[in-house]
Amino acid sequence: MSDPVRVMVEKGKKKKAVASAFDWPGWDRSAKSENDALAVLATYRQRYAAVAQRAGLSDEFGAAGELAVVERLDGTGMTDFYGVSARSRLGDRRQGSIERNQKPPRESGREPSATQSYDR
Repeated sequence: MSDPVRVMVEKGKKKKAVASAFDWPGWDRSAKSENDALAVLATYRQRYAAVAQRAGLSDEFGAAGELAVVERLDGTGMTDFYGVSARSRLGDRRQGSIERNQKPPRESGREPSATQSYDR
């Protein structure tokens, strides 16, 4: 059984919700509701696979399981206006990962590949 893809959902006050994958920086999508944001995020799995491949992580990404919401946060104006998350994710704030000398997900070295893929 594969590990689920840990997801944070940030719900705006009026218009939108954003779903973000904790361990895969840049894999996030917004929509009018939480369920729609999760559906769009799942739809973009195949597109994000190219990012994981460029980062040398296609096996890990291919083995990732279903989406699992592990955190829900209240959004900000950024959530409603731009459809982007303005919050830190639980994984970034966990003291345990820092104590174990592990880098938080967004500092894993995956970002340059994600940026290069989307700049094309």
